[in-house]
Amino acid sequence: MASLDLRPIDDSNVDVATSILVRGFPERDDAFWRAGLQRILTMRDAARHPPIGYLMTVGNDDAGVVLTIPSQRPDATGMTDVIHLAAWYMDEPHRWLAARMMKKVVATANTVFFDLTPNPAAQVINRRLGFDLLDEGFLIYLLPLTAMRFGGSATVLSFEHAYDELTADDRHLLAQHRALGCIVGALRTGGQVSPLIFTPMQRRGVPGVRLIRAASKQLVTDNLGAISRFLLRQKVLFLRMDATRKDSAAGSFAARWTEPTFIKGPRGSAEVDLAYSEFVFLGTA
Repeated sequence: MASLDLRPIDDSNVDVATSILVRGFPERDDAFWRAGLQRILTMRDAARHPPIGYLMTVGNDDAGVVLTIPSQRPDATGMTDVIHLAAWYMDEPHRWLAARMMKKVVATANTVFFDLTPNPAAQVINRRLGFDLLDEGFLIYLLPLTAMRFGGSATVLSFEHAYDELTADDRHLLAQHRALGCIVGALRTGGQVSPLIFTPMQRRGVPGVRLIRAASKQLVTDNLGAISRFLLRQKVLFLRMDATRKDSAAGSFAARWTEPTFIKGPRGSAEVDLAYSEFVFLGTA
C-alpha cells in the first residue's frame, strides 16, 4: 500500500504549495495562490491555530495539497476550533488516495469542518466521512428592488457607529474582515446589535456581495430592506445568500440548488458563519 504523508504548509514551503495549487487549479495563476497563502499565514495565530494546510507526499513525490484555513469561535465553554477545507487536489495517479488523505485531515476532535466549494467527487467523499449538508445552493436578491421594503425599526450601522454596542469578539471579527476587504456593519433590531459581513463578488461585471456572517438567514430576509439600503450605499447591486429549499425565497430574483456546501461537527444555532473562509482569503465568492 502506498505511503501517504502529510506535512504542514508554512513559510518554508509556500513555493511547493503554490506550484501544486497552480497544477490543480490552472485557472488561477501563481500570483493568486501565493498572495492567498500569505494572507492566511499572516492572519493565523501560530500559538492557537493548527496549520493552514498540508502537502501530501506519496512515496518521495509531492502529489497533492489541501488548505485547512483555521480560526476559532467563542462558545459557552471557551473557544471552538473551526477549519475551512479549501482547494484540495491530488495528482491523477494518486487520486484514489484522496479519501484516505481527507480522513486524516478531518480526524481532529472537537473541531467544526466546513467544505464550501466541493466538486462532485469531493461531495461523495464528504458524505462518506460524515459531513452533513449545510446548504443546497443559493438565492440572489436584486438590491434596488429589495431596498424598497420599508417598515420595521431595523437599521444597519457602520462599524464605527456600532463599535460601543458590539462585544469585544465581534469587534475583532469585523475589524479583521474589513482589513481583508469585506464590507462590514451591524444590524440593530430592537435592543440587539449583531455583526454583518459581506465579501465582494461580481457576475458579468455587476458588483455584488456574498453573505458571510449574520445571526441567521431569517433575520436577513426579515430585515432585507434595511440591509439592501446599506449595501446600495456601498455601490453593491445584488446579494447572494447560501440557502436550502426550505429557506424563505420571497423577493429573491433567482435560486440555484446545484452548489451544495457541507459541515462536520457541532453547530448549535441558525447563524450564518462563513468567516475566515476561502471566500474571504481567496476572493473565490
